[in-house]
Amino acid sequence: MKIFPITEELLPAFSPLLPDRFSIRSTVLLGANCDGVNCGVIALNIMGERASICWFWVAPAHRRHGVGEGLLHQACVRIFEKIRQPIASITVSYPFDADWTPVMELMLSREGFLTKALAFPHFRLTREELESAPVLSPNAHVDWHDSVLPLSDLSTAQWNEIRAHYEREGNYQASRAEYHLADPATSHVLLMENRPAGLTLVQQTAPGMFHLNVFSIRTGCVTGGLAILRSTAQAMLEHGLTELSFDCVEESASRLAYRLLQQHGKRIFLCQGQLMRGFYRKDGMNHG
Repeated sequence: MKIFPITEELLPAFSPLLPDRFSIRSTVLLGANCDGVNCGVIALNIMGERASICWFWVAPAHRRHGVGEGLLHQACVRIFEKIRQPIASITVSYPFDADWTPVMELMLSREGFLTKALAFPHFRLTREELESAPVLSPNAHVDWHDSVLPLSDLSTAQWNEIRAHYEREGNYQASRAEYHLADPATSHVLLMENRPAGLTLVQQTAPGMFHLNVFSIRTGCVTGGLAILRSTAQAMLEHGLTELSFDCVEESASRLAYRLLQQHGKRIFLCQGQLMRGFYRKDGMNHG
């Protein structure tokens, strides 16, 4: 078995093992090849003193043969080499699968991770559906006395501070955020007392095709959530949206989507492991 970095040139050969809209720009991507067959991938995000594995997948025919353990070990070694100090928190996210999930739970438990299953809705709307959504109705109550700003209105220092705030949280939203790909004209931040309380990161994946990569709202901030959702939707429509897709991982964002879009998203399952105790060191071993 060989494990090696996946470059832009090698990416098409591994695309069957990766999720839709996957970008290599904000991650370190490692691949595994057994007997000439590309059989596994693992993607890393390193954020300050935290690190996350935002995608981890081994082809069914190659499971239980050490491919996953090898990828996880190499990922942790690379995390240490990048940060050069013990890591107190690593999050790993992987797709739900009746066969893959128990394999992952066993493998991660050996390394000191706690695991849980998540279920969240996925939405796909046409331009007509978004334009008719209650969130854009003239009668929608969006009185908001704090600020909702597009990222294009922020200085570099302001954006770096907001990004650092979300990266410090170390949750799934932070681990999946593709900050470098966010469109500053359609992505927005919600500020309460000059502190971030909500964030939308939008990517244009093709002409007219928009993906809301992150929709994060502080719990209980319903009015602010309405304001940032409305501002983001209006900006995407002004920039030629024909179709929008997004996931709602956070419960507060999910409730807003149901209430304001009047749509029910298709349920998607995801699993997550979190290393809460112990430290990964250079040899890749977990020391409790």
